[in-house]
Amino acid sequence: MTRSLGTDPPDIRAERRLRAPRMRRGREEVARRRFRRLKKELGLEGPEEAPSAAGPAHRVDIVVVPARKGYLHPLKPADIKRAFEFFGPLVLYGIRSVEMRPSVRLSGQIVRIARLQVPGRVVLYEQVQPPWTLSDLSDGSIDRLKRAGASVEEEFGTARVYWTSEALRDFVLFEGLMHEIGHHLIEQHTGKRTVRVMRTADHEHRAAAFVDMCRRAWTNAKRRP
Repeated sequence: MTRSLGTDPPDIRAERRLRAPRMRRGREEVARRRFRRLKKELGLEGPEEAPSAAGPAHRVDIVVVPARKGYLHPLKPADIKRAFEFFGPLVLYGIRSVEMRPSVRLSGQIVRIARLQVPGRVVLYEQVQPPWTLSDLSDGSIDRLKRAGASVEEEFGTARVYWTSEALRDFVLFEGLMHEIGHHLIEQHTGKRTVRVMRTADHEHRAAAFVDMCRRAWTNAKRRP
């Protein structure tokens, strides 16, 4: 018979429920299956079980620095908490804080969405109020924006990017927060907290695969009655 929470020895089950007394059994079972599927799909190594979302060791601090004039934080603390509750230990493992900070310009019109500062700290940067005016975007970048729900008008090397509040929120949730958590999980499960364990291209590929998995689960849950 496939091992389930109901077959855990009483002492293990009691410890788990002390750590997460309010997590329903069905939700924890789903979280554990997602955790195992993540490890298989991304080739991660690590503990057999997903650690509990509750307990002092896995508390996530959410720090908000108010956005400046002309900018906004598309994700609110409630959105982050809702995502963490949905994905559970799958994404909480080793995450210490999520911080909303002033934006950082990389070059030209490109503004960074998020950054992982290991171990376990994700920074989400404020974004310019839509519409965005961006230049020198690659075809891949434009396709990525369109897939995320943006409306893009192109003219003479410049792109005008329009967002609904929901589309921009989900863009930052997945391409920002979940993407950086994908990087974090690779480091966390290999025991390499402060150094890269693979080439940058491979790291990006696996983080993107993690984002796709999370987006599918999120979208499918929203479609259910």
